[in-house]
Amino acid sequence: MKIGNFANKNDVSIDTIRYYISKGLLLPQKKGAQYEFGPRCQDDIEKILKLKEMGYSIKEISTFFNFLRLGKLAPNLEDSFYIEFYKNKLRENTLEIKNLSYQIKLIEDAIKNTLNKNPSSNRTLGVHLDNLKLLSCNKCGSNLSLTNASIIEDQIINGDLLCKCGISYTIEDGILIGKNIIKDKESELDIIDYIVSVNEDYLKNIGTSLEWAYKMLNPKALKEEVILELGSGSGFFIRYILEDLRERPTYILVDHDLTRHKFLKNLLTMSDKKVNLLFICSDFKEIPLKEKIADIVIDYTGTTNYSFENKDFLLKALDKYFKDDVSLIFLSLLFEKFSFDSMIGEEYRHNFKKTNVRNAILDLNYKILIEEETPTLNKGSEKYENFFKEDERVYGYRIYAKKK
Repeated sequence: MKIGNFANKNDVSIDTIRYYISKGLLLPQKKGAQYEFGPRCQDDIEKILKLKEMGYSIKEISTFFNFLRLGKLAPNLEDSFYIEFYKNKLRENTLEIKNLSYQIKLIEDAIKNTLNKNPSSNRTLGVHLDNLKLLSCNKCGSNLSLTNASIIEDQIINGDLLCKCGISYTIEDGILIGKNIIKDKESELDIIDYIVSVNEDYLKNIGTSLEWAYKMLNPKALKEEVILELGSGSGFFIRYILEDLRERPTYILVDHDLTRHKFLKNLLTMSDKKVNLLFICSDFKEIPLKEKIADIVIDYTGTTNYSFENKDFLLKALDKYFKDDVSLIFLSLLFEKFSFDSMIGEEYRHNFKKTNVRNAILDLNYKILIEEETPTLNKGSEKYENFFKEDERVYGYRIYAKKK
C-alpha cells in the first residue's frame, strides 16, 4: 500500500506518517523512492493512534515500541513492562486530574472573591474649589469668576467660568472644557481588545516605560506638588500610579478629546482613592492655567501625538506653565528610519528624530539626568498603534530632566 492510501485509510496526513517514520515508529519497506506499507505497519499505526488517544507523548510511544521490538521472547518481563507502562500513565493522569481540580477550585474562588468585592465607590469627582486658584484666562491671564455652578462636596460638577475680557469656559460633568476640543471622535478603549491586538513586544515596551516613569515620579513621596500631564489619553499612566498617589498633590490631566476624557474620568471615579484630580479638555495652546504652576510635567507620548500634525515642539509651546525648577518626565516614540511612504509627513519628521528632540529639550534650559531607549520595533497593531509601517523602525525614548 502506498503512503497516500495508507494515510487515508488511517485518517491521518501524509506529513504525520512521514513524521512517525522519522521517529522510527513506522518501518515501511522502501522500493526505490516509494514506501510500501504492509500489515505490520497497519498494526503499528493502530497501536500509535491508540496510545496517542490514551494521552501518551511521542517520546513515551517510542519507549513502548523500543520494548515491543527488543523485548520479544521475554513474556514475563514483557507483561511486567506493559503493566508498569500503563500504570505510570494512570498515575500521571490521576495526578493531573487532582491538580486540575485544585486549579479549578482556585479559579472559582477568584471569581467568587472578585464578585464579592466591595462595590466601586463612584465618588464625586469634579473641579475642586481649591483648584480655581490654578486657573486663568488663556487670552489675558486674568482670574476667572464662577457662575451657574452646581457643587457637591466642594467639587464643581457643572458651571461657567467667565473672564472680564469676554472669554468663557464651561465645566461639564466635572471636566473643565476649553476651546477647540474634539467631540465624539475617539471611542472608549477596550483594554482587553487592545492587549490582544497589539504586538507583544510593543506592549512590553509600554509596561517597562510605565514602570520607569513611576520610579521617576515616585508618587508615594509627593507632598503638595502640582503635576501636569500633557495628553492623558486613555490614562495608562494615571491608572498605573493612582493607588500610590496621596491627597495633597494636585494632578492635572489635559487632553483635547472630550469623549476620551469623559471615559477616563468615569473610570477614575471607581477608585476610592481621594486624589486631587483636575480634568481639563482643551487645545494645548489654549489651556486655561496660570503661568509657572507646574512642579512636575508628565509628557507620556503627549509630544509624540502632538507632533503627528504640528511642526513646533510641544514643550516649548507650553513652557510658560512650568516653574523655573520644574522636573520633566518625558517619554516619546522616535523613528530610527522612515519608509518612502511613511505615514509621518516630511514636515513633521524632525520631532521624531532623537537628536532634534534631545536638543529641543536642552534648548529649554533642562539638564538631562537620565536618558534611556527601548528596543526598536517594526510592528505595532493594525487596529491601534498603526502609525508606522513594518519596514520602519520605531523605539521609545525616555528622559528625566530638571530645569537648571
